Amino acid sequence: MWYFRNGVSIAGGSLGRATQPFVALYTHLRYQVSPGEDLSFEFGVTTDVVGSYDKIHLTSAHMDGATVEMNDVDLQTGEVTPTGETVTLGPFTWTAATSTYRSGNDGPDLDDLMPPNVRDRCHTTVSQAHQKLTRAYVTGTVDGVPISTYYGESADTTELPGAPEDAHGAIFNSWFRLVDVAHGGKNCL
Repeated sequence: MWYFRNGVSIAGGSLGRATQPFVALYTHLRYQVSPGEDLSFEFGVTTDVVGSYDKIHLTSAHMDGATVEMNDVDLQTGEVTPTGETVTLGPFTWTAATSTYRSGNDGPDLDDLMPPNVRDRCHTTVSQAHQKLTRAYVTGTVDGVPISTYYGESADTTELPGAPEDAHGAIFNSWFRLVDVAHGGKNCL
């Protein structure tokens, strides 16, 4: 369950962060533990949601309930197909369980996928990350079932030392900038 604001600017131009709408995003992944393969992925998203969050200190976030229409993602092709089903999300509340973690490109959201500077014969890519997050306790319901019944016994807190094992959520204010300039010849895509 995600409650966030996101914006993208392609080919330059300005992006008003504060004017981007908040969205509620519910994802449902079915997977087989052994041999460790994804079986199916569904998601539902809506901008018809009201909420708030502490942008400066990241102490809390809240969203009122919302309904999302679910979509199935074909894991082979990436094609998205509406399932015709809806999921009712009750009110959700996130309460900080840790102090604020701050990092740049080396932070947990990037997982070493976005090095700050890369140059090859076809592209020069520069990325900047500004990540702020706290681990958080989270309460809410999905189709009337408490979200706490969906997680395992402990959260993966390995990347954030000192986080409580029962802090399954996060509150974050992270921004990523990626600039890619093509400069190659005919054999570059």
